[in-house]
This record gives sequence, structure tokens and C-alpha cells, in this order.
Amino acid sequence: MKIISTGAVLVASLLLNLVLLFFVLRPGSEHSATTTSAQSAVSTEPAPATASDGSDYKAYREALVARGLSDSDVKGLLSARLENEARQQATQTARAYWQRSGTSAADTALRFSAELARAREVLVDLYGAEAERDTAFARFFRPLDPDFSFLTSAQQIKVQKFKLAQQKRALETAAAMSPWSQQPAFGTAQPEQIQRDAADFTAQIAQVLEEPALTEYLLRDSAIAEQLRRSRVDFTEPEFRKAFEILRRLDGPRPDVGQYAKSRAELRALLGDRKFAALSAGRDPTFAAIQRAAEKHSLTDDTLLSVYEIFNDQQDEMLRIMGTARDDPQRLAEALKDAQAGVKVRLSGLVGEEVANDILQSYAQQARVIGQQIAKR
Repeated sequence: MKIISTGAVLVASLLLNLVLLFFVLRPGSEHSATTTSAQSAVSTEPAPATASDGSDYKAYREALVARGLSDSDVKGLLSARLENEARQQATQTARAYWQRSGTSAADTALRFSAELARAREVLVDLYGAEAERDTAFARFFRPLDPDFSFLTSAQQIKVQKFKLAQQKRALETAAAMSPWSQQPAFGTAQPEQIQRDAADFTAQIAQVLEEPALTEYLLRDSAIAEQLRRSRVDFTEPEFRKAFEILRRLDGPRPDVGQYAKSRAELRALLGDRKFAALSAGRDPTFAAIQRAAEKHSLTDDTLLSVYEIFNDQQDEMLRIMGTARDDPQRLAEALKDAQAGVKVRLSGLVGEEVANDILQSYAQQARVIGQQIAKR
């Protein structure tokens, strides 16, 4: 018997997803006060037009050297020119706010990334392979933020390209979603397209990075890592890494009942009942129905999580029953019925019988919808 993992892949919020985009587009901070002063000394003369063979950049560098500027100043001015040209080439004429546009900030970032590739070629032509390791040119060769300092320049550049493409798809998907379908407080399952995009992105990254760099990257930038950070769980670093390892395994090829139950048991043992429930809530598509019913009756977030703990315990109990009575249909049916009755008793004791019945009804309706969706696959 197979069970479809309910581990819904969460995409980072648009603001978090665009951190890299903003990092790429922000002005470089490497300019020193000396470089700024040096730039003012030559800013009255226009930069020579770009030549396809790069000879104009050589002439530009020689002109700066002839003025007596230091090597660091020359590199700073050359970097500024290359970056400004890249921005100009990547930026399109702005449209009026009422005019339809087929492009987005992600498109601009992708074009800018392509222009930076041209700038890297210029720098390698001028300074050789050492340009890649020169801190003066870090913005071109190490475009990601310091969290990814363990990657080589070549790895960072490839990963950035995949990341920008993923951000573009995420923005397009988010724009097509109804505002009423946005994720509630604890989080719910995301559209299948978002899940597929996240899986595709991880597969692309796996083609570029090998272990242990791959795991280190995914711990910082992946749907599972973001899901862990967005949960209402305050992890220690060892807990975070272990939970990531378990969920990464769980969200791989669909596990059977035994594997699924084992993974849940590992998470519960790692985090404890309360933290485990908080994490599971963000991965369970039925939680949205429980949350809506709780909000209808003005239950607090703390009570809501206590309610979900009961359903979370029920899931583990049902997994245990299926593992021990699956070959005896009558015994299985009776055990599942008893488990459901136990849930009602616990819920009624927590929130009262009327509220408990409403929550159970909402849960059952959502479970039927999910079952129908699974049956169509």
C-alpha cells in the first residue's frame, strides 16, 4: 500500500524570493572613498563606446593608469563602468502604469545576469584567470550573498541563473493565483505547479553541485528549508539539519506506510509532540479546514494548535493500525472507528461538543476533496 506524501512544498514569500534579485541589482558596496574620489576626477569625460573585441576597455584602463591612479582605483572605475553598461543594456523603457507589460523585475534580472557574463569575459581578457579571484571583481564572479561562500565562483554563477529563472516562474504563478487562495497563518498545501517548479529547481541544482555542497546549499535555499523556517518551531541548528534530512527523504519517492510512519516517528522523537504538531500543520492539506473552523469559533492560535495535535495523534494511530491490522478488514474497520471516536472525545473535552462537531465536519469535507484529487492522479 502506498501513501501519497502530504509534504506540501512551500515557496518562499515573494519578498524572500526576491532577496537574491535585489542583491544582484543593488549597487556594489566595494567602492572605497578613494575610488569615488578618483571617479569624480575622470567623470567629465565620456566613456569610450563599447567595442566587440574589448579593445576600448584596454584603452580605458591604460588611460586611467596614465592619470596616475592606483591599481585598486583603476579596477573600481572599470568595474563601475561595466556594471553601469550592464544595467543600461538590461533595463527596458518603462511603461505607463496602465499599459500591459509582458516583462517583470525577474526578466530584468535575467537580462542583467546575461550582461554580467559579458563583463566577466572583459575582465578575464584584461586580467587573466586571476580576475575570478580578485576581490575587486567579486560582484561579477561571486554574485550570491555570503551565505553561499562555500560555493566556487563558477558554481555561484550557474546557481544564480537557475535561481533567477525559478523566481520568474514563481512570480508568474503567484500573479495567476486568486488573492483568496493565499497561504493562511500556519500554511497549507501549495498548487501542484509550485511543487513541480520547486522539484525542478532542486534537480537543476543537483546537476551543478555535488555533496556536501549540495546539502549545504539546500539547507539555506530550498522549499523544505523555507518550510522549516516558516513553521512555528524554534529550531536549534542540529534540530534544523536533522529535520531537513528527514523531510528531504520523506519528500522524495513516495514512501510506503512503514516508511512514512517511521519518518513521522523520527520527527516526533526529535522535536517533541508540540513542535512536531506545529511543523506537521504546515505540511498537512487538511489543516486549512481545521483552521477555518477554529477561526469561525474564534479559537486562539494556541488552542488551534492543541486541536491539531489531536488530529496529528490520530494520523499516527491510524498508521499504527494499518501496520498491524491491514490483513484483517473487519478488525481494521473497527480499530479505525474506535480511533475516530477517541478523537471526538478529546476534541469535545478541549473545545466543547458543538465546536468539535463543526471542526470534525470541516475536516471530513476537506479529506474527501483531497481523496478525490488523489483518485484523479
